[in-house]
Amino acid sequence: MTSYDWWPMRWPRGWPPEMLQILAGAPINCLISSEPGLSLANYRVLGELPGQLPQDVQLIEGIWPSVKISRTRDSAEAGPTGAPWIDANGWRIQLARARYPNQQLWIDYQPPGELPDLNSLLVAIAEACAFGARWIVTLPEQLAQGLLNHRGEALTLWEQAKKLMRFFQEHSQWCSWPVVAPLGVVSDFSGENEFLATEFLNLASRRNLAYRVILREQLTRERLAGLAALILIDGQAVEAKWSAPSWEFAEKGGLVIAPKLPKGSVPARTYAGHRIARFGRGRVAAPIEPWSDPYILAEQVHWLVGRRNDPVRLWNGELLATHCCRSGDGKTTVVHLIGYSGWRPFQDVTVGVSTRGVEARVWWVDGEAQIQGTRRQLGTEFALPPFRVYCAVECGGSHA
Repeated sequence: MTSYDWWPMRWPRGWPPEMLQILAGAPINCLISSEPGLSLANYRVLGELPGQLPQDVQLIEGIWPSVKISRTRDSAEAGPTGAPWIDANGWRIQLARARYPNQQLWIDYQPPGELPDLNSLLVAIAEACAFGARWIVTLPEQLAQGLLNHRGEALTLWEQAKKLMRFFQEHSQWCSWPVVAPLGVVSDFSGENEFLATEFLNLASRRNLAYRVILREQLTRERLAGLAALILIDGQAVEAKWSAPSWEFAEKGGLVIAPKLPKGSVPARTYAGHRIARFGRGRVAAPIEPWSDPYILAEQVHWLVGRRNDPVRLWNGELLATHCCRSGDGKTTVVHLIGYSGWRPFQDVTVGVSTRGVEARVWWVDGEAQIQGTRRQLGTEFALPPFRVYCAVECGGSHA
């Protein structure tokens, strides 16, 4: 068995071996426990991490995915513009995939005490899998006790969790498909560049601004194929030799956003806080004031790239994150929608996808359906059935 076949779970403290029966029907095959001498038949048992990781597995530290709830518990905390504040891990997984392309990714975090909504367990599973990782399944204490005591509500939720894991196991090929994105984000994501670069990824994700993470030492013209724009976040990017493919990209018609304009560039106009100059057949843009606030930077970059280039557009999609990927032959597109408000269903959601196909297969936690879309100028729009936690839309047809 290779590391790509592992599906990990943290064995709840105090569970007897007889509780293995609760895992029947789940793809879980690797258990993590700090209890010495624990032996569970047909399961690989690991001790404390990261010391006993299987070969070719990379561990990522994450946070519990959730909407920050206000003190009154009947509303969500908001960001600078009033939009609900979501704690999510998609950007961490995308960065790790760029750093460790040939390793399976496990993301690890534990429930933050007693949860107001146990449906967030499903969010944790769906988020990790949608972005190409596996969460080390760690049961909240109240769910672990509920399963131990065979409580109906706990058993129902656990059956849904197993169904969701089986779904991703059956569609594991999606994990290897490249992300569909108009923007490449180039940085070394370390040292003095780490804060701005990683927070940009985080905040761009919250805006559903799709991007491809490109480590600057891996910047080649091949990695820029299919992009509309690049942002070079690191401070010395304009003078650095590693940035040379970026200027070729601009000369051929792309947009390069950099800390400053290349020498000899003459700004033709200003837009979204940036000076913009022609560069060959393309454009280069640099900030009027030096970048400092990643929230503002993500907003400005989204305007510069243009919403017309978004591969996915949402209506009535508040508290939903999206992740779009496409098969290597370009014939199939999958849009993952992860809902961070586990306590309520999503209704009347419409998703616009940059594809010419008008038929889609839709999966959600409780069912699946074939639906018809409506062709629009920027792609095809699909009205989705009500769903909770997660929905996948798979559609054919070429890029719109």
